Amino acid sequence: MSTTTIPSNQLEFRCTRCWRSNLADVSQSGASVECQACGEEILVPEASVDRIARAQALLANELSHDVAVPKLELDKVYTNQELLKIANEEAKKTSVPLKKMDFSGYPPAPLTRRAFAYIIDQLLMVTAWFCGILLSAGMAKLGVCASFVDFDDYSDGMKVSSLILVSSIPISLGICQWILLSTLGQTVGKCLMWVRIVGMSGRVPGFLQVVVLRNWVRNLLAFIPFFSQIDFLFAFGASGRSLHDWISGTRVVEVL
Repeated sequence: MSTTTIPSNQLEFRCTRCWRSNLADVSQSGASVECQACGEEILVPEASVDRIARAQALLANELSHDVAVPKLELDKVYTNQELLKIANEEAKKTSVPLKKMDFSGYPPAPLTRRAFAYIIDQLLMVTAWFCGILLSAGMAKLGVCASFVDFDDYSDGMKVSSLILVSSIPISLGICQWILLSTLGQTVGKCLMWVRIVGMSGRVPGFLQVVVLRNWVRNLLAFIPFFSQIDFLFAFGASGRSLHDWISGTRVVEVL
């Protein structure tokens, strides 16, 4: 019985033209090569742990094309299901946590996708407020809180209860969005549109950078006249970064 292993001296990177995966030897870092899909001349990036891991996972997922993995018996005939199981096990071994992934080579997200992601998030928030109003109205009929029809006739405690019920769903949604931003670099809208916020280092930013600086500070600056318009126009620049991206040190990339 003989065994073969997946090479560990290769790295995976994307073509800047067709965005297809390419493999190259680690020693080729910094050299120009042709894209294996479209023939575009591209520069091989520096080797990193996640790029090498992605190359190994890519090779493992191509087992049905005679790529071998550790403990693959060459004198045994494997079914497609068995090959896929081995590929998944190998991919798990070489997977890199999201926080350690390098997105520096990913292209800027198209403005249309970013706009649709923003619209989706805003519609979700409007829906959350509407649900909060319905919840408060239902509780008012049960005598739990104040009714907005004759709001002034109720005690302060009932008024506070009504306001808490109305805002409970939007606040819960906002907290969920902040958690998604600080862990994945995505909101629900960005996830659906396949875009992600990353830092200029290429890594997914944390809570301070993506929530506090990018969201909270931007919302405060929005009270300044014409800030929102200037912020929007910045996205049409060569870098594709809005003004709040420059403030927070972030960029929005396409991850499709």
